Amino acid sequence: MKSAVGDDFPIIGKINLTDGIKGGLHLEEAIKVATLLDKGGLDALVCSGGTSPYNPMIYFRGESLGTGLAEQQKNPLARFLLKIASNRLFKNYPYYENYFLEDAKKVRDSVNCQMIYIGGCTELDSLEEVMREGFDFVQLARPLIKDPAYVNNAIASLNSGKNYVNGCIHCNRCASLIEAPGGVYCPLNEGGGQ
Repeated sequence: MKSAVGDDFPIIGKINLTDGIKGGLHLEEAIKVATLLDKGGLDALVCSGGTSPYNPMIYFRGESLGTGLAEQQKNPLARFLLKIASNRLFKNYPYYENYFLEDAKKVRDSVNCQMIYIGGCTELDSLEEVMREGFDFVQLARPLIKDPAYVNNAIASLNSGKNYVNGCIHCNRCASLIEAPGGVYCPLNEGGGQ
């Protein structure tokens, strides 16, 4: 790829730290894959986790996706079935800030390319911790869905000495809107967030 696009075009890879399923990728294998990608000339690496069809909650953490998916269902039977089967469909992984950090640091220690952190980095002190740990970038999703002006609000709070609080409660209702008409937004924002 580098020969096709040149050295000025960044090549970014994304791998799982774990798939979270039996027979899936685990951390030791992820480190080997990351090392091979790094040796192949990768510019930056994002370490994620989980699999959308089999175990998405290892990535999303927090409240079950089932709640939001049931809310989106037009068919009453499908809504009912989602509500009762939600606990079986979606494993429980409680949310806590920087939940992939310890494993991502093990990959970081094995490569020379730049590292992009993803995984539960909502509050400013969490961002600062990730940067102190030697990561080059942070990828955000839910915090930006909750507050599209996240960066400006965070800077303003730092300049004023106030503590910025993002407000995302990790209910994952935004994640269940991926295929909804109107797209992804934070249902907690006043007026539906659209």
